[in-house]
Amino acid sequence: MRFLTCLVLATLATGALAQQAPDESNPIEAAVIVYSTSYAIERWESYCVAESPASASDVEKARSNWMDTHMDLLVKAGSILKSQLSRDERLQIAVQARLANDELEGKLSAAPPESRQDWCEQSPQRILSPQMNLHRRSTLVQTIDEFNP
Repeated sequence: MRFLTCLVLATLATGALAQQAPDESNPIEAAVIVYSTSYAIERWESYCVAESPASASDVEKARSNWMDTHMDLLVKAGSILKSQLSRDERLQIAVQARLANDELEGKLSAAPPESRQDWCEQSPQRILSPQMNLHRRSTLVQTIDEFNP
């Protein structure tokens, strides 16, 4: 179970940009972290609906709560990406986020069925954990809040 959690957090920690840790003081990289995290959480929900229908409602509630809590960052991150990157660059980031999540889902799918179900059952707590709360990342929040195109 810890292995699956580490896979998820490693995917989110690196974001969709590159293999090195993103620079949260860079507005584009901070925005990509917000985007990648929200995208991953949406994918978790989709994965768990298919993998563990019994946990789907709780995962959906956690995802919805996370999105509501982070709406300010999501709106500002979208604005940063739209004002600073071309359409093609934004599409490339979206493709990289999708590929990273596809890889993660592939690794999750290779785990035993009971581990996958446990992972989905624990996902609501994981989504709402302090580690997933981007507001706790002061550099990221400050970078996004202070950005002026």
